[in-house]
Amino acid sequence: MRTKTKLVVKADIPDVDPKNVGIQFENGTLTSRRTQIRAGEDNGKGFHRIERSYGSFVRAFSCRTP
Repeated sequence: MRTKTKLVVKADIPDVDPKNVGIQFENGTLTSRRTQIRAGEDNGKGFHRIERSYGSFVRAFSCRTP
């Protein structure tokens, strides 16, 4: 959404802690990036399993002024 004084950007990033998201605006480019480390643990009868998901993304958008 754009108004005369600001640009509002909304992003849906499921299962990502907002502390792991960075937003930067420089030289007309808006960049969002995230790094996520998620661990899952399952203790069952006779086994112990730990899973970790790692991932990151970077998206950049050029912004022009009218």
